[in-house]
Amino acid sequence: MFEHDYEINTLGPYLHEEIAIDWIDVPSWVFNQLNAPLNIIKDASDLINPSKVMEWNYPQGTISPWNGGGQIWSYLTQGYDEVYLSMNFKFGDEFHWGLGGKMFGLTSRAYVVGETVGDHGGSSFNIMWKEEGRLVAYSKNHDAIDASETMAFFGPDHIQSNKWYTLTVRIVNNTLLAEGSGRHDGIIEVFLNGKKVFEATDKKFRNFSDVKWDIIRNNSWFGGATDEWAARRDEVLYVDNFVLFQYGATANVVRDNTPWPKDATIPLPNLLFSPDSQIQTPVTLNDARGEACGGRYPIVDVMVNYQWVGQIEPGETASDYVFYGNISVSDVHTIYVRLSNHLYESGVCWRTLHLPSITFDGSVYLTEGPGVLWDQSHLDYGTTSTPGRADYNDNGYNVFSVGQ
Repeated sequence: MFEHDYEINTLGPYLHEEIAIDWIDVPSWVFNQLNAPLNIIKDASDLINPSKVMEWNYPQGTISPWNGGGQIWSYLTQGYDEVYLSMNFKFGDEFHWGLGGKMFGLTSRAYVVGETVGDHGGSSFNIMWKEEGRLVAYSKNHDAIDASETMAFFGPDHIQSNKWYTLTVRIVNNTLLAEGSGRHDGIIEVFLNGKKVFEATDKKFRNFSDVKWDIIRNNSWFGGATDEWAARRDEVLYVDNFVLFQYGATANVVRDNTPWPKDATIPLPNLLFSPDSQIQTPVTLNDARGEACGGRYPIVDVMVNYQWVGQIEPGETASDYVFYGNISVSDVHTIYVRLSNHLYESGVCWRTLHLPSITFDGSVYLTEGPGVLWDQSHLDYGTTSTPGRADYNDNGYNVFSVGQ
């Protein structure tokens, strides 16, 4: 559906030309607001996330996206009644929270500030930070017309500076009594590092069925709109791994207007782990034969325990492919492997990945024979459409379990 992790971006200033390529249908007014420095950086000493990330900057004394931080709105090619949006974030060292500021969210093209109940309007949702690093669910909807609704604090007592978190939002549109009359059963759920920390299950986001969630808001700024909300010194926020996704048809998840259990932990494609809860061990795939593929080049994705750990382009000769990732500690690991192409399109060319074994945590596991939990050992593409990583599911991947 959509994903961006900044790995293809050039280190240094995040230029408008790159933003327009990376994010779908960015409106021109966005670039008039990006006045503070916006950078792509890479910190190889960061054990949790040593890859490229985007850096929001908030100069001292700034408020609103016109002066510090900014807004990158991405107008999607279609809208959704149910969708997940996930990202990684880290506040700068000894971050001074002030009164608070905005983070990422979702909205709809139908959303217009000040519309009245019964009009053909949509809604919006954002995450905020507040004093002492507390996170807040913040929405403008048909229950909060004239003033945005700050629904609740959630998560730990406070977010720590200089620490990576994975923040995920699930939004589900309310159902309708009839066109023009919406029920109060829309859902907002927030997950921090995969664990559910907030829910609201009585929201009215719309009155008409054509109102969908169809805009990603990669936002951030201090404010509020008055001077007391301003940044008290120069501050930074790092963000990475934006993924808009839905679970595949065979995934065992809640759907439609059913919330997750209050203590739920959900599988995510972009989860980061702290050093005390991970192992850093490679996954090695043995491509026994290799094969040429004309046209668009093939891609192999690997996940472990639903955490995406890498992607490579397989070559034309036999080779071992090694994937490195921070993998959560578990007695049993499930490895997911998918062969596709770089545009996830069908019918371009045929490439087979001949995969007789996987090496994991020092042990070699054969992928053929009695008791092996592969759908098949030879992974093919070219005849059916394969979704991108953001649409990960058991149908798109071959599954193999290792461990006790």
